[in-house]
Amino acid sequence: LFLVSSYFLFTPLTPAQLDASESVSVAYFFCWSFFFYLAYTLFEIPHQSWGAELSTSPEAKNSLFSWRAGGILLGSLLFYTVPFLPVFEKNEFTPETIRWAVMGSGLLLLPAFYYCWQYVPSGGAKVFEQDAYKIRLTTLLKNKPLMLFFIAYMFFGLSQGAYLAIVFIFIDSYLGMGEAFVSLSLIGLLAGILSLFIWRKSMTYFDKKNIWIVGKFLQILAFILYSRLLPGQAGYWDL
Repeated sequence: LFLVSSYFLFTPLTPAQLDASESVSVAYFFCWSFFFYLAYTLFEIPHQSWGAELSTSPEAKNSLFSWRAGGILLGSLLFYTVPFLPVFEKNEFTPETIRWAVMGSGLLLLPAFYYCWQYVPSGGAKVFEQDAYKIRLTTLLKNKPLMLFFIAYMFFGLSQGAYLAIVFIFIDSYLGMGEAFVSLSLIGLLAGILSLFIWRKSMTYFDKKNIWIVGKFLQILAFILYSRLLPGQAGYWDL
């Protein structure tokens, strides 16, 4: 479902139409976006749970999820290098480069999926009694730490979603610096990959919650600095 929805979402036009003045209907975009995020959610939740079950050691889990984060960043890095391939005239995203990216992602995903399916252990999933999984809503509402986490993560998710939805439009349409988006994204991803070693080492000495707070603080600081950029005044190095 993820592969099929990805293709139709990111490649809505045929190769013959890529350079033509074609439009995509709202219904088309809505349906394939719906299936794309449905498939992504169906994948993401058990994949993270699976990783948590592969080891009972906190140290091993830190390493496991650091590698997972590195894989996500590396995949994003590969995505942003597509426009720099010699087959394209311009180093920017076009319908054609997006089409190449989604097809390349599918080719990488299939062997990785097969390898996970065949060779990665199932983990240490616990077998519960028949009714043990049924949790009352009132019990959840009384769990203060859990509710605080839900509320914090709800605001984090909303703000992260707003940023991801608007960042390209902000740089391209508002600041008029769309040609710099790809190279800037590559710089950011490289910084993320390099910082993984720092954060992973920090988790050996400091509480994970405090490290998470530091990371969110730095992200908020970056958002505030973004808000101070103005069209005609902001340059490449400001971004």
